[in-house]
Amino acid sequence: MFTLVDAIRRNERLVPQREAIFDGTRRLTHGELADRAWRIAAGLRARGVEPGDTVGVLAGNSAFSIETFLGIVAAGAAFVPYNWRWATEELAHGINETGARVV
Repeated sequence: MFTLVDAIRRNERLVPQREAIFDGTRRLTHGELADRAWRIAAGLRARGVEPGDTVGVLAGNSAFSIETFLGIVAAGAAFVPYNWRWATEELAHGINETGARVV
């Protein structure tokens, strides 16, 4: 089975200088995106995130969201997006319901 982590590795190896994403203000190549994903994954693991854990993310649509998503997946965890438009009470409920180890 070819996984998303396999795709990150493949693109990092085969087309590291090709543009991977552009969010209107920030551009990342496949090499840069992979590097960010590996660093985020390592940081999450250093903070106790284990495969199968949930990691909550409160962010809009951006390069940050994509690199964070890939880093969470690379760490073996589940990406749980929270809506930045939620009221404080809604956000607290979402975090409590999903049992995120890290937000």
